[in-house]
Amino acid sequence: MILVFGDTEARDFPLILFVGREPNDDKPMIKELGKYDFDAPEHNRCTFWNMAYRLVADANGQDDSLTTRELKTKCADSGDSPIAFADISPRPLKSRMLMKTMERQRVSEEEFRAHAEAIIHHTIMKRVKLVLLSGSPADNLERHRDYFESLLDGETGCVRIRFLFPTNCSRNRSLVEADPEVMSIINLIYRGWAR
Repeated sequence: MILVFGDTEARDFPLILFVGREPNDDKPMIKELGKYDFDAPEHNRCTFWNMAYRLVADANGQDDSLTTRELKTKCADSGDSPIAFADISPRPLKSRMLMKTMERQRVSEEEFRAHAEAIIHHTIMKRVKLVLLSGSPADNLERHRDYFESLLDGETGCVRIRFLFPTNCSRNRSLVEADPEVMSIINLIYRGWAR
């Protein structure tokens, strides 16, 4: 459902939640808070996770000129991270799978809504100050993003919510980087974590 790094759950710093489409996996999604390991062999090349770390490093780059690897090393050294991940869909789909749009259509409205509500009502969401939702209108998940956005508006104290619908991760990153207000919020969250 929501993934955090290391001992993040036990800390109190603010978080950025990056929401993707669905896990690139064939394992069932967990219902409780889980952990991610960006250096695990099966995940160290995850474009979505690397884009998130690159974006946070870039937002802080004016002060420390961080690279993605340097930010990951800081997180590994501290045993936690200001970056959390979730997915809009409750069902994993391997990236090599063909006809993903049709597979997404097989997920019922009730499944999507229950999944979104479980994310929004998780206690760790009280610490989330920024949500970045990525995807594309062509992926057949836009109505679920709309529902997720309505829940965020009604239930959370996020400083700012930015919904992005690019066609790929590098475009996603460039859209965020073009918005100095969003980059400033990311920098403030990073500073809250790095203190």
